[in-house]
Amino acid sequence: MKLNLEQLKNRREWEAAGFRLPDFDVEAMRRRTWENPRWLHFGAGNLFRAVPAAAAQNMLDAGTADTGIIVCEDTDGDLIDLIWRPHDDLSVLVVPRPDGGYDKRVLASVAGSLRTDGRCPADDRTLESLFVRPGLQMVSFTITAKGYRLRNGGGAWFPWIRRDMDGEPEDARTPMGHLTYLLLKRFEACAAPLALVSMDNLPHGGEHLRNALLDIAGVWLFRGRVTQDFYDYLSDGTRLSFPLTAVDRITPRPTPAIAKALRAGGLEISEPVPTPRGYRAAEFVPTEPVCYAILEDSFPGGRPDLAAGGFRMTDRETVRRFSRMKACSCLSPVRTELALLGRLLGYQTLSEAIADPDLRLLSERLALKEGLPAAENPGIISPERYAEEAIQVRLSDPCLSDTASRVATDTSLKLPVRFGETIRYYADGCGVQDLKAVPFVLAAYLRYLMGLDDDLRAFEPSPDPQLETLREKLNDARFGADYSQRGIIQPLMRDESLWGVDLSKTGLDESVGHWFDRMLEGRGAVREALKDVLKPQEEKTTGNLQ
Repeated sequence: MKLNLEQLKNRREWEAAGFRLPDFDVEAMRRRTWENPRWLHFGAGNLFRAVPAAAAQNMLDAGTADTGIIVCEDTDGDLIDLIWRPHDDLSVLVVPRPDGGYDKRVLASVAGSLRTDGRCPADDRTLESLFVRPGLQMVSFTITAKGYRLRNGGGAWFPWIRRDMDGEPEDARTPMGHLTYLLLKRFEACAAPLALVSMDNLPHGGEHLRNALLDIAGVWLFRGRVTQDFYDYLSDGTRLSFPLTAVDRITPRPTPAIAKALRAGGLEISEPVPTPRGYRAAEFVPTEPVCYAILEDSFPGGRPDLAAGGFRMTDRETVRRFSRMKACSCLSPVRTELALLGRLLGYQTLSEAIADPDLRLLSERLALKEGLPAAENPGIISPERYAEEAIQVRLSDPCLSDTASRVATDTSLKLPVRFGETIRYYADGCGVQDLKAVPFVLAAYLRYLMGLDDDLRAFEPSPDPQLETLREKLNDARFGADYSQRGIIQPLMRDESLWGVDLSKTGLDESVGHWFDRMLEGRGAVREALKDVLKPQEEKTTGNLQ
């Protein structure tokens, strides 16, 4: 069996092989979508397939929708050429079962794919023609948190953003610049209402999206390239909405093991291959049974029946609380901890790292002891239950484990959210002296930047826009029990853009400095420091956390 529309017509063969197929006329859905598009999406990677595309398929299967999604890729256009078009825009969603098997579902909710990274002018023209349709109701995004970021840690525009601002709107190529241009064309054509929905792992993603667009449009307005009326269209809140969302479904890179299992079941697929930008492309996506998709119900031009797709439609405050619980307290900080310390201790995946008794206990301390007080209950699930589920089930499943190197990507952009909020909570309340795991993880980040594991073997830290800058600031750090690194790292402790707070003002810099010194004592020092940070609270907390 090959993944394409022609072979999908042989339903019996696919169903006999255990695949769940679409319960709608795919070709008819595609015709209707191109005639009357309601939903565009930017970001053609795994999270898109595991959440928005799966939700659209649920709606189509249930008969509550008759159109699908058109997906665009602004940054890694090779995804379109490697995995979407060769398979007629179909993909396979793979969910491991407790019995060791897999639930396999052919997703056909994508009506078409567009390469919009500037290398396919025809696709750019098609996208522009779709964007100006008055019937378009929503545009969603899974472009990662850095897609919304316009400035570096010092507050200066990134060079690629500056090029968009200095040039003509039609020449903009960054995700935010290109989107601002497309909204300009929509405004000029019809000024119709639209919802712009960030589904990335980014608290207050809708606000970040809105602010980025207004920043770019504001510069264009100042330079006379757009009108005040267009700026008002973006900002007045009545015609464009930016709903808050909290999307949570672990979608690791496709693995050769799952590819092998699919081939054993009769599907002809290739091995996952990296794109030139480093994304591992495959026609299937592994994901977990758990899916939290929380969405603020704010759609000025109407919307598809997203609730039938599996989204929980709610108010802004509920989304805000869930997002903060996930990203700032109970899940994302643990993923970062496991990625950083996993690499230092020689583990390749998060499931391997959390199987280490010391790292598991540190994860429990980080989420269940230090994170919970800062978490607000969203009402959907209690923070304690959510954290326990993450540690005991979700992060421990080897079939769904992310690589430590992938999760460690862009860590400098994640730290302010994943740890800064909790630090502020303690600093404004009982004081940061109750934080033990948090400063230990921050020290581990500095130790990770040095590119030497606990056996002092070199490794390459994951890509990060501030990697070289930060590593240069640690050039004078030295190994040995007789050296103190406090003077070297003190300027970093004051960098609010890196941590989300000025650590020196909270007093947490002393604890970070202490653990960083400990981790540089020599070979095996990270492990010894890890054991030591667990000792003070062990007798008081272990019994309650097991």
